[in-house]
Amino acid sequence: MNNESINNHPLLISIGINHTTAPLEIREKMFIDKERIPLILDKFKGLLSECMIVSTCNRTELYGIGNKGSVNLESLKDLLIGFNNAHSFVTKKHFYEYILSGACRHLFHVTTSVDSMVVGDSQVMHQIKESYQIANENGSTGKVLNQLVQKALHASKRVKSETKLFEGAFSVSYAAIELATKIFGDLKDKKVLVIGAGETAELTIQGLIKKNVDKIYITNRTIENAHKLIESLKKYSKFNGEVIPFENFNEKLSEIDIIISSTGASNYIINYDEFRKVAKYKRGNPMLIIDIAVPRDVDPKINKIGNVFLKNIDDLNSIIDTNHEKRLSVIPEVKDIISQEILNYLMWYYSIPVLPALQYIQQNFNGQAAGQIKQIRKYLVEGVTDYHQRVLNGSFNVSDEIMNHDELVKDLFNLNDSTIKNWL
Repeated sequence: MNNESINNHPLLISIGINHTTAPLEIREKMFIDKERIPLILDKFKGLLSECMIVSTCNRTELYGIGNKGSVNLESLKDLLIGFNNAHSFVTKKHFYEYILSGACRHLFHVTTSVDSMVVGDSQVMHQIKESYQIANENGSTGKVLNQLVQKALHASKRVKSETKLFEGAFSVSYAAIELATKIFGDLKDKKVLVIGAGETAELTIQGLIKKNVDKIYITNRTIENAHKLIESLKKYSKFNGEVIPFENFNEKLSEIDIIISSTGASNYIINYDEFRKVAKYKRGNPMLIIDIAVPRDVDPKINKIGNVFLKNIDDLNSIIDTNHEKRLSVIPEVKDIISQEILNYLMWYYSIPVLPALQYIQQNFNGQAAGQIKQIRKYLVEGVTDYHQRVLNGSFNVSDEIMNHDELVKDLFNLNDSTIKNWL
């Protein structure tokens, strides 16, 4: 065993910004759409052996695997900020950083929605799956991230089946509809325009159908996707729905009471100067615009126009959630599951140094070394459990965690070397 072996042990890291560290106007500058994620993953390939990007309305994060001697967290932050030319808006003070067990813990909290703006948000697991799929198809993942994501998703499934965290939880789409109900009351006579045809739009329309709104217009840049969405929804529900061409949706705005926009556009699709004309046609009648896109679809200045209510994704967090306290009460149960699953992952992660010894004994001694293998595994369990507990009881200080990590890896490499020597 030597220091090079310790330094080459895969180092798990995570950096990012989210709703707790940065407001919407900062988060939208860091947002990376699905089509561009492979481009930034390629940029990280020279710095990390494995990597994955998670970018949603509430967070943009990097998860990566490197070697201790070569990972520079500040350089990774610079690259992430520079990819969107966001240095004028985003500073490193907006970032958090985690390594090893801390990074593992963070991903598990994200995947189980404990770290979400709305605790119990049912869409988060899908977002992590999609982020992983993009990275995997790009050739950016390997055995360490593969195991990590699978364990995190398994933890989320356990939380869903074994606790009540997701009971009564609402998504951003649900919150948008609740907000509309609070402003207008009954929505039966309201005409709604939904801009976008993705998952958020679909969930929004499903909620609007339950509210029996008068009519739902759907528009999208790719009109075929809007038609597919409305056709699939009409298979299961009866509602008054119509697709309108994206280039013409502005002509309909004077007839609309509620606009809910969730596109992936990089610029505003509803501008202040154009919308002032629409507001005049409304003759004082209230109009609600809910912009749940990141980056935002609607010029924020529109909120200055009288009788126009413009709300964004952060505003939705202020909606009273009657089930919020109930869900928070099960957080201890959720964290117990997370802790168990993190320990399972760390057991695999820290078995890497002793795998040569285990494989050597199993391959060369035909089962005669069961006692020795049991002893190695017992040592591994005790070492990892102690390390995991120290991390949980601490503050996840990066330097302290690296020291704990190095001690454990050193012991495991020494155990591996001595065990093989004993059997030679």
